[in-house]
Formats: sequence, C-alpha cells, structure tokens
Amino acid sequence: MQLKSIKFYFLLTVLLHGGHFLLVYFYSDQFFPRDVLLSQTVIFAFFLLIDLLIHWAGRLFSILTGQLFLVATTVKLVGLGFYFLVLVRWFEIHLTKVFILAFMFSYFLYLVSEVIFVIQKINREELDDKIEANVNESKITK
Repeated sequence: MQLKSIKFYFLLTVLLHGGHFLLVYFYSDQFFPRDVLLSQTVIFAFFLLIDLLIHWAGRLFSILTGQLFLVATTVKLVGLGFYFLVLVRWFEIHLTKVFILAFMFSYFLYLVSEVIFVIQKINREELDDKIEANVNESKITK
C-alpha cells in the first residue's frame, strides 16, 4: 500500500462526511448526525485496516494480493453486517432507507477505490516480476 491510497481514503472520508451532513440537513427526520459520524468512521476504519493488512500480509507471507483482496472483501462484508446487527440490537438505531442507501453508497465508493488500488498493486508486482526475470535471464546468458 502506498501513501497515495491512505491520502485518498482520508479525502474520500472528508467528502462523504460533508455529503452526509447535507443529507442530515435535508432529511433531518430520517438521518441523524451521530449515525453519520459513526457509520462513516466505521467504514473508513474497516477499509484502512484491510488495506494495511493486505499490504503487510502480502509482504510477510507468500500469498498473492488478489487472494488477500478476496478474503478481505469477505471479512469486510461479514464485519459490516455484524456492525448493522450491533446498531439495531444494542444501540437501538432505526435503520431508515436513507441511512442504508447512504451507507451502501459510501461502502461502494470505498470498494471501487480499493479495487483500483489493488489492481495497480498487482500490475506493479507483475512488472517487478518481469524485470527480475529479465535480469536473471541476462545474467544467465552472459
């Protein structure tokens, strides 16, 4: 993971917080500021943590980035499903359509950005492998 992805996640978080506070302004009876802050922070934390884990696990173990991404996506879906369960059961937050749509919109924006960063990382890894293979081949032929 590069610093570029962390910066992008922070920028995306700021923009989404601003957008959701506009929803609070227009749909104040269905959407509360506390819910916005909590949900955006949870989504941001999930994606940042998973991005860091993909980066570090890929370096420590011989697991392909694509495989790590698939596992991480599953973990995020289960984790965020558990988050909704906690919201409903323990915090007794009523999940309105506006809240769910805003949450899913944010989730998919983060997911699209994560896919782009993972594809870039996979392409860099392939390029590094090709360069290393060419260097090794040139050493053998000399």
